[in-house]
Order: sequence, then C-alpha cells, then structure tokens
Amino acid sequence: MVLAPGTLLLELVLRAGEEVGCPDVTELTLHTPMTLPDTGSVQVQVAVTNDSDSGKCTATIHTRPDIDPESPVWTLHATAALTAADDVTAGTVDLTAWPPPGAQPADGTETVWRRGDEIFAEVTLPAEQDAGATRYGIHPALLDLALDAAGDAARRWPASWTGVRWHSAGAAGLRVRFAPAGADTFSLHAADEAGNPVLTAASVALRPIPAEAGGTPADVLFRLHLVPVPVPGVNGGPGGVRVHRCDTVDEPLPSAVRTVTMQALAALTVTGAETLVVVTRAGDLAHAAVRGLVRSAQAEQPGRFVLVETETETVDDDALLAAAVASGEPELAIRDGALLAPRLTRVASAPAAPVEPGGTVMVVGTGAMGRFVARHLVVARGAHRLLLVNRSGLADELVAELTGLGAEVTVAACDAADRIALAALLDSVPALTGVVHCAGLVADGLVGSITADQLDAVLRPKVDAAVNLDELTRDRELSLFLLCSSATGVFGNAGQGAFGAANAFLDALAVRRREAGRPAVALAWGPWEPLAADAPALFDRAAGGADALVVAWRPDLAAVRAADQVPPLLRELVPNRSRRRANGVAPVSLARRIAGRPAAEQLKILLDVVRGQVAAVLGHTGGNGSSSPAVGADRPFKELGFDSLTAVELRNRLNASTGLQLPATLVFTYPTATAVARHLRAELNPDGDVPPVLRELDRLENVTAGQAAEQPDDETRRLVTQRLEALLRRWRGDVAELEPAALDSASAEDVFALIDRSLGRP
Repeated sequence: MVLAPGTLLLELVLRAGEEVGCPDVTELTLHTPMTLPDTGSVQVQVAVTNDSDSGKCTATIHTRPDIDPESPVWTLHATAALTAADDVTAGTVDLTAWPPPGAQPADGTETVWRRGDEIFAEVTLPAEQDAGATRYGIHPALLDLALDAAGDAARRWPASWTGVRWHSAGAAGLRVRFAPAGADTFSLHAADEAGNPVLTAASVALRPIPAEAGGTPADVLFRLHLVPVPVPGVNGGPGGVRVHRCDTVDEPLPSAVRTVTMQALAALTVTGAETLVVVTRAGDLAHAAVRGLVRSAQAEQPGRFVLVETETETVDDDALLAAAVASGEPELAIRDGALLAPRLTRVASAPAAPVEPGGTVMVVGTGAMGRFVARHLVVARGAHRLLLVNRSGLADELVAELTGLGAEVTVAACDAADRIALAALLDSVPALTGVVHCAGLVADGLVGSITADQLDAVLRPKVDAAVNLDELTRDRELSLFLLCSSATGVFGNAGQGAFGAANAFLDALAVRRREAGRPAVALAWGPWEPLAADAPALFDRAAGGADALVVAWRPDLAAVRAADQVPPLLRELVPNRSRRRANGVAPVSLARRIAGRPAAEQLKILLDVVRGQVAAVLGHTGGNGSSSPAVGADRPFKELGFDSLTAVELRNRLNASTGLQLPATLVFTYPTATAVARHLRAELNPDGDVPPVLRELDRLENVTAGQAAEQPDDETRRLVTQRLEALLRRWRGDVAELEPAALDSASAEDVFALIDRSLGRP
C-alpha cells in the first residue's frame, strides 16, 4: 500500500491555519492513514472553523476517491486544534554549530549523531525534488526523512503532534534535533542548513502504523437491501405479458437447481414481443439460481423480462403483477402487498474475522482466486495449516511458496462436487476450522444458446461443491465459511447466464446459513484488476462483517451519473435525477430529427449514428464512427470482429438511441452499417406509412448485400440471380402464372415465348 506521509497532513493543517489567522497547532491527531490509489487520485478536503472571539480554530482533513466526486462518504484522517495566541511553548534550539558539540556519529553514519538521549540528524531532498521545496512551508518528504532518524519509518508514523510552530518556509535541507518527551514521543527542533529555525514541536508521537492502514476504500464494498417503490395504479391483470412461475421441485438440491433453471431457460427463449414475468419464491435456493439467470437475460434484452420474488408459493393477484410490470423496475420483491426493489448500499467498516491458529483451513480450488486466498491466509491472517483441494492434486509451486512462509500445507486430489469423495476427505481432517470455496468455471454464451450440458458444466463446481461443503461441515465448529462468488450473479452480465445462475445460488446459500446461525459470507467479486490492490483488505472486511452477501466492486459512478438513465440497482448510490438539456429542452427523438429531410440525408444521419455505436462497442478511439476508418459503412460486421456478445451490445445501444425494440439478431440479418441504417429508416418511418412490400424489399436488399460481400460460390450466385430476375418479371407482369389450366389453352408459340421470357431471353 502507498500511504501519504503523516507529515503531509501536518503541512495541510499549518497552511490552512495560516490562511485563517491561526498559524500555530496546539494539537494534531492523525486518525487514519491516507491511502493513495495505484491509478487516479483522491480528493482532499480541509475544513477550518474559526472562533474569532477566542482566537482559536479547529480543522479536519477528509478524503474520498476521485472515481465518485459526488459521493457523500468521506474518510476522516486528522483533527486539529489551532491558535492565534502566543501559547505554543516549544522554544527554539541553536543549531548553527554543526555537527552539534559533543555529539557522536550514530551507527557509523555521517548524517545521524547522538548526545546522551538527544538525536541529531541532517537530511536533504533528492536533487529532483529540490526545486519544489519553495512550494511548501516545510516539504512533507523532507520532514518525513527527518522523522526516520527517530523511529523505524517502515513501521511507525507521526500519530500526534502538539505545540507546533512554523518559523520559515522553503527549506531544501534540515538540521533536526530530537529529545525524549515520553514513550516513543520526542520534542522536535528543525533548522535550515544555515541554522535558521524552520519548525518546532513540543512533541511528536511515533506509533505503529494502524492495522487498517491501506484498508478498504469507502466505495468498494456493498450490500443489497430492499426499498419500497410506489405501486402504480392499474386496471385488471397485466396486458401483453406472459408469466412463468418457477416450480418447487422435490429433488436433491443440485438436481432441483438444474430442473428449475432449465424450465426458466425454456421460458426465456420463447420468441415474441410480450414481456415475460418470472416469479420466484424467497427462501427457495433453486429459485435463487433462476434469478441469476434472468438478470443476465435482462442485460442481453433490456425491457423484455421482469423478475418478481414472492414469499408464497404463487401470486394469484394479477393486479399486483400488473403493477410490478408497470413500475418500470426490472426486479421486485412482493411483501405483504407492497413492492420492494433491490438497491446497493455501502457496507459499514468491520474488523477482520479471526482464523483459529491451531486448526486447518480448507481452500477449495487452486486457480487464481484460490492462490490469492491461500497466500493471504498464511501471510496476513496467521493460518498455520492449509488443506488445498483440487481435482488434480497438483499445486507444487504454491505449496513450495507457502511452506517457505512457514505454513504446513497439504494438497488433496478431490472433486468437491463428489459428495462421497469429499466426505471421505473431511473425515481425515479432525481439526477443520475454516472453509473457503474458490472453485468455478466460466462458459460464456447468450441465454438463448445455453444447453443443458453447458449449464451442468458451470453449475457443478459452484453449486454441487457448495452444497456438499455446507451439508458435510454442519457438525464442525467453523470460524470461517466463505464462498468466493461473482458480481455477475448480482448485476447480470450479457453472455454469462449460466455463471450468473451459479453465483446467485452461492449468494443465497450464504444467506441461508446465516439465518440458521452458522458462519457464512458470499463475497461477490467484481472485475478483478481494479480491486487487486485492495483485495486482501476486502477479503478481511467481508469475512468479519455482518452481511451474508458482500459485493466487492469499484464503480465508475461519475460515468453512471453522467448517463441519461441510472440503473435501478444503483439509485441509492447515484440519485436518478432528471437530465437537464441546453435551455431546458428535451432531446429531439431520432425519428423527429430525420423527418422531412431528403431520403439520402436521412440515411446519412442514421448511418452516422450506427457507425458511432459500432465504434463504441468495438472500443475504437473517440467512439465516432464517421471519423473511424475502421468502421466502414459497407464492411460486414463479421470482418469488424463482432460476435454474439458485441452484437447484443450494439442492439442495446441502438435501442437506446432510437427508442425501437430491435431483435438480438440485428447484425446477422442486416450485416453492414448501411444495411442497419436502412432498416432503422424503415422502422422509424419518418415519412409516414411504408408499404409492407417495401419493408420486405429493404430486408431482402440487406440480406443479399451481406451475402455478396461474403462472395458466395458460383452456383449459389446463379440460383439467386435467376430467382431475382424471375421475381422482377413477375412484378412487372411480364410472366403469366404457370397454371395447368393456362397451359391447356396455350398454343405452342405461346408456350415457347413464355419459356424464353422466363429464361431472360429476348
């Protein structure tokens, strides 16, 4: 962890005090070290309250990460009492004679000397920082170097200061004298390289860096809770809606998960324009997997699905379901006739959970997450004995690493999803005190393409293993039972329906264990790279917290706030304020924007929109298709690198841009940007009703353009050409229907003429 030096906080307080006429620090207390992120920055707030009658002030220093510049959550780092009165009593010490008379070099150095209990040190800024010294009262890095002489800089920081007076500014080098003023506490006198006073302090206390230093940023850990939403007034049942009610299945839990999930999958893949309401029951663990599946389906096809959770077996009140659909919320819980919606909120700070030093902690899975957990348990949590479980029984490098750190490590070849094998392994571990489940498998694919085999492959290492670990350890005195989950189960990711189902099950299982009085936490990790630096602290805070489900996620809330719509799940983090436009005017719809313009201009506008969205999906610089040569108007999407996931993302973006409900197969039916633009023009219909035959011709033109770009073989080209020519002659009325009755009365000359025209001969 990179910590800002404690001397930086002193500099901030001194500078603020000077600004308001309270230049001396009576007392400064540092509460929490300031952590600097690997990327980005932090916002710093220094607030001073000035009591003009007493001549005293108070000051506080807070920070928050710059990724959420409007977050109400600030971290307090320091409080200070300042004064304008001349009551700071630390007098100056004459340091013009150097080295000080009678002082002896300490430990053979030429920069630190001792004289009895006194310590003297000489420090200078590195050459590259020398020029910046004049920007500060006293450069924090320079004062931090001086404090190194009085304490172990790697393990101590200046936790409190008293009686601090700033005499002169801009020194690039210091002569410093420390004298004992208590346990690990010293008075400090600092002068410049000529002996002129720079800073004095009656005392500075050096303390061990707090354990929470570099701890969890306030906006990284989240929990889910339900909030009431208004019940819209509706008449009768939901119109244009299908309802799928998940069954309660009397089967072993892993089997029940597969059964109800496959049933829901079948309902989700039925084509049609109506909204599908999927009804699940609270407390049914199999239904929890369905909720994870539906959340991914909602990400793939926004607005098509509504997820409703009830406390009873079924919901017979059609009006209540209609209200749920009319609410606009993608997910709701029905409780006593009220509608509640899930929201993310920040998790309060919590102490780290203990690890029993004499017991064994089992880590299931030795992939990237399993390796991280194993190292952390040994290095930071004091675990002495680890049992690593994977299907191969191989983890030689990890074992060597952990053994070198002093841990006793065993590797067992066992499929935790195999109940008999896992039971036998657990029987051989008499002193099991902790379980961390890290195994898993990701198999991407849109909801409509998931097969039973694919679903089983993803569920088995997550669901089956978790069920076995839960049931087979209920008679053990565990202090830790942690399930490494994924935020996919909470948010729903396009193309990860099976993975979302598996992780949503883990989240519900942790809640069930907590309700039964057993330890459990599901830690749902978001994208790993932004969290990696904080991962150890996140693990500890989640494991020791009060919540059964904790989401570790580093959001870009500033970007969310800038969007036109805030996802419902984030509305407590970012209020869903109406977006103001220039002069308060709402944005003009795309259909109105192109209405009345010439057809060629309409197509150009729509083509720019399509190319811009294509560029954004593919990550081209600038996100502007019209200026990106990589997004050619007639270049097939396949050549641009589209797959099923990017196809869905483009469809979703165009739905948002146009207000249309376009099919997920859009880029396959209309395989170029030009083809999509023509289809959008037909759907937006800016010039009034378009005859159906023209819509079909647009579709045919787009399909044939795509086929031509892929260079079909000669036989296919000949057959298509022949069919199109025959269609054109039929439309013109040049060719009579080849009905038997017509042929019976036709002359030989008429028949030969008909054949010639059909073959395109003059």
